[in-house]
Amino acid sequence: MAIIRTKAIILRHTTEREHDRMLTILTPAKGQLRVRARGTKKSASKLGGSLEPMMEVDLSLADGRITDVVTGSIILHRFPGLRQDVVGMTMAQWFLELVESVTKPDQPAEELYEQVREMLLMMENEQELTSGQRWLLLNRRALQIMIHEGFAPAMDACSICHLPLGDEAVSYDAQQGFVHTKEAHDGALSLSSASTAFLRDGRQPENDRAVFRQTHELVERLVHHTLDRPLKSERVLRTVVRTTKLPKPAL
Repeated sequence: MAIIRTKAIILRHTTEREHDRMLTILTPAKGQLRVRARGTKKSASKLGGSLEPMMEVDLSLADGRITDVVTGSIILHRFPGLRQDVVGMTMAQWFLELVESVTKPDQPAEELYEQVREMLLMMENEQELTSGQRWLLLNRRALQIMIHEGFAPAMDACSICHLPLGDEAVSYDAQQGFVHTKEAHDGALSLSSASTAFLRDGRQPENDRAVFRQTHELVERLVHHTLDRPLKSERVLRTVVRTTKLPKPAL
């Protein structure tokens, strides 16, 4: 039985049979994979504690008849800063659900893997920001992932005239992509120059509230257009941000 080792970020797990779990993981060499973790629902399992979502692990996988089977797991990073913070944990769950929804199975994903890992590390160190500021950054990261995976157009050139999109206000339409505002269809989403600069270069806006509204609607439109539905954790994220007793968001 061939054994391979791979780094992996655990995106999700579900119960399989009585004592097994099916893990959805992101790996550098093969992108998204579904693997079986036998017996990890049992209290005596030595692997169960190292196979939770939102962990980076070093996995040993054996060939199975249908899916590969986990034979060993070493924790590389638990992202404790996210696990100890309800807002951060909820945002990370939403983010990983998005990653699972847009990544492709059995395709090399070295760059994506490092991008997702770095984004989780950055989210882990943002507890000092308001929940609104953190959600604003989450929107930008979501757009970056969707652009990387081909589910959103790049913001570098107008899809109509093909001229560069500078720092001016632009518009987004599901059929057109990002375009100069004068060439946009009716009903297109307008993005201010501040929103464009934030999404493209990460430049912090002076008016968080206006930029948040535009960037959040953009990400919602992209997700709904791609999946034909909102992410399942969207409602939970909204509830947690609104009800958690944190300093008033700068939105």
